[in-house]
Amino acid sequence: MYYDGSKLLSLKDIDGETPTFYLAVSNKTAGKTTYFERLLLNRFFKKGKLFALLYRFKYQLSGAADQIERDLNYFFPGHELTSKQKVKGCYYEIYIDKMLCGYAIAINSADFIKNYSHVFNDVESIFFDEFQSETSHYCEDEIKKFRMILTAISRGQGKQYRYVPVYMASNPITLLNPYFVAFGIADKIKDDTKFLRGKRVVVEHNFNESANSALTESGLMQAFPDRDGYGAESTYIKDYVSIIGNVQGKNKYLCTFKYDGKLYSIREYKDFVYCSDNVDTSYPIKFSVLATDVQSSLALINSNSPLLLYIKECFRLGLFRFKNAQCKKAIFKVVSASA
Repeated sequence: MYYDGSKLLSLKDIDGETPTFYLAVSNKTAGKTTYFERLLLNRFFKKGKLFALLYRFKYQLSGAADQIERDLNYFFPGHELTSKQKVKGCYYEIYIDKMLCGYAIAINSADFIKNYSHVFNDVESIFFDEFQSETSHYCEDEIKKFRMILTAISRGQGKQYRYVPVYMASNPITLLNPYFVAFGIADKIKDDTKFLRGKRVVVEHNFNESANSALTESGLMQAFPDRDGYGAESTYIKDYVSIIGNVQGKNKYLCTFKYDGKLYSIREYKDFVYCSDNVDTSYPIKFSVLATDVQSSLALINSNSPLLLYIKECFRLGLFRFKNAQCKKAIFKVVSASA
């Protein structure tokens, strides 16, 4: 059984409004890409609606037609798909039977898209596959460029703003990916989350058992038994195992920080780093996470400080432990403050 996004697309956001962003996250080979590409193709054939395929880098655009050709041949056989490079490869036009059906555009070309926004004012929906990078290879200022592109495309047809839904799919890589952080949902996703409603964004976490079994039992996976959960389970493969509870032992006090009016500490143990609400107020290294927490002895966190970089690296390596759920949330805020 393959992925079915109909439940996701039926959801309203946390305010009861129609979402702009629909995020589908599941284990590998579950069929997310196929589902959304079929959706775009079906809307084109039935209603003539054009779409945009979003990538990170310009060099990826030449393969856009190949990406959807398989689904076109499978679900809509007998049609010819071609693509045409435009403005020295800054974007590509995609054609079905010589009729324009969509575009391939790159986040890293945001300035170009902004200046040529009139070209894309017939786009009715956007699909961004693999929005979480498995190698953490994102564009510089990716979220800023992402927003620039959506703003540019959402203009046109005589309107300052028109509704253009954005469908996004990926495997679970890390809760601290730039999109979860930007949408303000990184700390809201739990181990048992199936559907999550944010402000104009809805998220589905889907675990496809048949896809998991097929991948796990494949010769590829059997050859690499120590694969660190790669692609098989619907878990965030670059995040820590959430261990909550009290710990004991020799440790080094690293810092005190304030989040949402409450003080927390970070201590370094032999094999892990620990966050608790037991603090040493006399320790000189301290900072605030939110601007509202700033006071004379608690400056706002410095995104370039060696301490913050160390905290983020410990989190990325799965070395954090927490006294309770509130401490866990506080560390999420610390780490995502400059993510």
